[in-house]
Amino acid sequence: MNPMADALSSALLHFVWQGLAVASLLWIALGLMRGCSANARYVASCAALAVQAALPVLTMLFLYSSPPLRHASSEAYVPIRIALTSPTNVIDWQRWTLPLWLAGVLIFSIRLGWGYLQVTALRERAIAADTALRTMVSGLAKGMGISHSVQVLSASLPDGPSVIGWIRPVILIPAATIAGLTPEQLEMVLAHELAHIRRFDYLINLGQMLVETFLFYHPAVWWVSGRIRQERELCCDDMAVLICGNPLSYARALTALEKLRTETPLVSMGAASQPLLYRIQRLMGVRTQDNPSRWAGILAICAMVACFALNVNWARGQAPVRPPGLQTPMAGAVKEAPATTKKQLIRAQNPWIAQVIVQPPVPPKADPLPPELSSALKAAEYAFGFELGYLYFHNENQSIEVSAAMEKLNPRGAEINQDIMRLQRAAASTSSTEARQKIVAELQVLVDELNKINEQLREARHQDGETRDPSPRVN
Repeated sequence: MNPMADALSSALLHFVWQGLAVASLLWIALGLMRGCSANARYVASCAALAVQAALPVLTMLFLYSSPPLRHASSEAYVPIRIALTSPTNVIDWQRWTLPLWLAGVLIFSIRLGWGYLQVTALRERAIAADTALRTMVSGLAKGMGISHSVQVLSASLPDGPSVIGWIRPVILIPAATIAGLTPEQLEMVLAHELAHIRRFDYLINLGQMLVETFLFYHPAVWWVSGRIRQERELCCDDMAVLICGNPLSYARALTALEKLRTETPLVSMGAASQPLLYRIQRLMGVRTQDNPSRWAGILAICAMVACFALNVNWARGQAPVRPPGLQTPMAGAVKEAPATTKKQLIRAQNPWIAQVIVQPPVPPKADPLPPELSSALKAAEYAFGFELGYLYFHNENQSIEVSAAMEKLNPRGAEINQDIMRLQRAAASTSSTEARQKIVAELQVLVDELNKINEQLREARHQDGETRDPSPRVN
């Protein structure tokens, strides 16, 4: 998985608790705004959805642009003890996050496209409304401050008046609605539809559906979007009553529309949508409890806390796991260290090695080996760690031939690493010049062999398309 894809999948997982947090804050805000206008609650809901839409993008950019931690500097040479982190469950989770998300986005994009085709078909089959109706709409539009022209069409399929389009808005009215409402009621219903046009609700509704398409997997997004649609209808109800001035007639018009309603196109908006009983009670001044469910809010907050805790544990990563074929005896020494001595888990300069365990800084000791051999030994160990990191962290992208070649060389390289450490300890503990010379000769042979293995691993990696080589080690 490349860095951008990794950052995107991580952002999608982080949004599980982030989306719940935003929805919980909106739930609290709506509870405090019970006495406020519908427009104020609508603005708060739109702001919450905008924050939810922005959070995954900002999180992805933050994760992608975060610089890796550098290797801790120390004058004393500390042999690199590689501990490749292999959190299998997290890797599998992230591996499937992106494909599943893309599949869901595709399905909901098809849903969005189907709604657009449905509305386009309705518009093409509709016929122009009569002159009286067009005159009524023109007068209402002028009184509501709508400067551009609004087309009125009579359609046979929609169950109630609906608005489609933003740049060239169209009001679709079925013939049954025209026949079933009085002129006064019809004027109020048309004022409701013109309020949608005046407030650019169609454009905002398209934005909602885009957010629902990309963040389809989160119930909090759908809840916030549902609140927006509910408050939007209440805002248009208020504007229609303000223009026409008769709440009782408008309530009766909504009741008549509900009797005629069967189905509404996906991407259209109409006066007969949203909970009818609450809207009528609100128009008549009846006090109702339209607050978000208390238990639903409490459940959302608890789920947010649980998801946040899980994401924090996931972000901390898993304990280092030693890969097969690579022995790390120094890790055992760190385990047995006093409780006051903490392990340092640092990201190395090597782009493929996740973690490097080093001992706490200790006073430098005299190197029993010749300087040339010591430098060659450090360079060979460093290069082997680099190649091994590529082997374990890019094995998904390797060809079968290259992967087999690398797997064949890995065990021998690990054995050489063990022999080098054993001979280093022997050289440090012996006082015999003859014995030390013999150890130096054996180490030179092992270093030469390890360099040959490194060169073969490097060639295999280059054949696989990865030509980045480690920077020269600074001793």
